[in-house]
Amino acid sequence: METLAYACQTAYLDRMNGSGLLVRSLPEGDVAAPVEPGKVPVALSAHEADWNAAIRDLDARGWEPGEDGEGGFALDSTMSDGREVGLYGREPVIDEPDMERIAESFAELCRLAGSID
Repeated sequence: METLAYACQTAYLDRMNGSGLLVRSLPEGDVAAPVEPGKVPVALSAHEADWNAAIRDLDARGWEPGEDGEGGFALDSTMSDGREVGLYGREPVIDEPDMERIAESFAELCRLAGSID
């Protein structure tokens, strides 16, 4: 298991079977970015800027967020410190892990992330 801490969120990754969680901060802790008149903001908030940076970093490492089937990101459950998004490794060590291994991995990822589900 690997843990990557970003400014507003933390990724928990299991490279063996390509499972991961990205725990996002709660929306009420977000801070809007200042906007200069006549300029387009790079990000709308601190959380958005950190999300963009984290996704770029994770992508470079071979990870991507899961999708919900409607083009949005899959928010799997409520966390004690935010929300989690399922992450998928594009090149897991084990090509086709069995369901028992996946279940054990997910349980450990949730434990590390502090899931309250």
